[in-house]
Amino acid sequence: MALFIDTIFFNMLESGNSNYQQRMSALQVFYKICSKANIILDFYVNYDCDTDSNNIVERMVELLCKIAQGKFARPEYSTVIQPAQDQNLRFIALGALVNLVKALVIFTEDHNKQIQSQNALKKITPADGMKEEDDRDMTIDMSELPRAEFNQLDEIGKARHLKNELQKAVYKFNFKIKLGMKMFAQLGVIKPDE
Repeated sequence: MALFIDTIFFNMLESGNSNYQQRMSALQVFYKICSKANIILDFYVNYDCDTDSNNIVERMVELLCKIAQGKFARPEYSTVIQPAQDQNLRFIALGALVNLVKALVIFTEDHNKQIQSQNALKKITPADGMKEEDDRDMTIDMSELPRAEFNQLDEIGKARHLKNELQKAVYKFNFKIKLGMKMFAQLGVIKPDE
């Protein structure tokens, strides 16, 4: 999926040769993707947090921001995109960003409601007339559920942080090999020289 988005849709929007209809089609795909929080989160976890993959969500948001700010209003696009078409592209890009934020807000609110309902279940006690052995059978340790979710979110954050640090190390390596090697050693990618 990432290869498809990367080679087709990103190229359509970034290429100087794409016409208005091609750009509009690519933006409409991003508009629909941005309205689904689960798709955005899947892309983020599976691509942006993976050290071997391109940052799909980051690149999409950056590109949508550039278009919403008038990327195609520059002189090099004047032969391909008319001013009215540029306004339409800006509008769709801004709408996609708004959809993204709305979808994430709704997802977060739903997630918080689930956590609250799980916490409410912890407070439920068995009926007074139940036997003690029945009580043991119904005991569920609900306190582990939110903690497990937070651990999973923590792991995602750590993976993203590692990817960013590796990208910094590559940048430093390209700038000055010794600095890059030192940072790779600090990250545990290579063994430090003794």
